[in-house]
This record gives sequence, structure tokens and C-alpha cells, in this order.
Amino acid sequence: MAFEGAFHFDHLLTDEVADQIYGLCVNGRDPVVTWDGDMLKSEGWRRQVREARACLERAFPAAVEA
Repeated sequence: MAFEGAFHFDHLLTDEVADQIYGLCVNGRDPVVTWDGDMLKSEGWRRQVREARACLERAFPAAVEA
């Protein structure tokens, strides 16, 4: 999936921390990595992070409800 330093599910892979996430790997998709500051702040990157979050929520629905 991804290493992300939020350390709490409520903040994991969210828009608030998207610019701190340099890479994503979602099951069935190619890994995506960027170090470009403009890309990390872009809506496109936030969208990719949200998509990864959606995969995580589908995989662990109980964590979302907690």
C-alpha cells in the first residue's frame, strides 16, 4: 500500500497529508512515486491519494466505522 507517517487511520491517505506522501502502491496497479513538490501539491496527486484511501477503506471497513 504505502508508508505514511500519520499513524492514525483517520488521517491515513487523506488530503491533509497528501503532499507528504511520495509514493503509493495499490493492489492490482502499478506503483506511483514522485518527489516533485508541485506534483505533491496538485489536485491530481490528492485524487490518487484519495483513490488509495478508498481501496484501504474497502479492505478494512471496520477501521472506517471505528
